[in-house]
Amino acid sequence: MRGMSSIDELNQERARYTRLKADKEELKLSVMRGEYVSVQEVKKQWADMAGNVRKKMLALEGRLPVQLENQKAGDIAEILHREIYEVLNELADYKT
Repeated sequence: MRGMSSIDELNQERARYTRLKADKEELKLSVMRGEYVSVQEVKKQWADMAGNVRKKMLALEGRLPVQLENQKAGDIAEILHREIYEVLNELADYKT
């Protein structure tokens, strides 16, 4: 920088280093407190959850025909609603 002495530049660099070091330690503490998770962990949780929902939705194909056989339209709608919301509620309550 123009007009700055090497001492001023050195002091600025030391201050910058100190701020970065403090930020790093603050981030470490946040991770230790569980305030942050890794991207890999989030991806794994989403993949697990999506796989579980997929499995549950595909299982409807095998379960529903027996339940829907000889049912009236209103009853079919109620059964479908119940089964679909069961899967959606499980998704909403998903715990890792």
